Amino acid sequence: MTRRISSAILLVLGVLGVIGCVAVVLVSWSMASRLNRATDSLFGGFESAFSTAQQQVSRAGDRVEDLKLNAESINAGLKDWGANEVTTRVSSRLRVEESVGRLDSGLEQTDQWLEVMESSVQVVHQAMESGRLLGIPVKVDAVERLLEEVTAVRVALSNIREPVAAIGEQVSQLGEEKSEPDQVGAMIRLSARLIATFGSIGTRLESFSKMLAEADTAVRTAGTTVRSWIRLAAAVVTLLACWMAAGQGSLIYLGTRGLQRSRTPANQEESPANSPR
Repeated sequence: MTRRISSAILLVLGVLGVIGCVAVVLVSWSMASRLNRATDSLFGGFESAFSTAQQQVSRAGDRVEDLKLNAESINAGLKDWGANEVTTRVSSRLRVEESVGRLDSGLEQTDQWLEVMESSVQVVHQAMESGRLLGIPVKVDAVERLLEEVTAVRVALSNIREPVAAIGEQVSQLGEEKSEPDQVGAMIRLSARLIATFGSIGTRLESFSKMLAEADTAVRTAGTTVRSWIRLAAAVVTLLACWMAAGQGSLIYLGTRGLQRSRTPANQEESPANSPR
């Protein structure tokens, strides 16, 4: 009787163990599916952020090119400033004032676009740093270089505001009379520096596209790594569950054999008692 009870307990435990192992496998792959969807959503947001940053870089590059043309227009207008004809001085002054106004508003708009780009990249950088702290092998070098370059360009644009304002103020003070050559020459040299600065900024903005591509590649690689880890973890849990299920199968086997053997002696004891002597 005791043997039968023990066998029955082994059988029940084995069946429950197998059910538990199957449940663990189902839960692990369900969790893997949810984590994959969360990963897709997270890294999809990163790709959207990079796309937004790329659009802002393109707009900023076009606007910086326009600003450079305005600076060239200022330079050309200042060179015509020393003409003796009043009409020439008037038209030159109007051209310079209009170009200075466009420069001022264009600098503000360009800085706003770069600020949006910087914010987008910072969100990605913070998320990648968090992932690295969690042990995910994420390369953030490209993103960090990009942030440094964006900051440097924004500082350069900010530094341009002062000479632009200085040119505008001096032009308004000179009026339509013939100006001193030294004053005009100083403004011409200042506008030439503006042209060179805009050219340098334009070159740096062109390099941003490459940096964004490198950062995007790093993020995509990190996403692929995370998905691989999720699948690997689910596969390891499945293997462990199968190994444990094999042990539970042994319990089922032992319990079944024990129940079969517990019935055999009873039948053998009944046979001699019923047989005639």
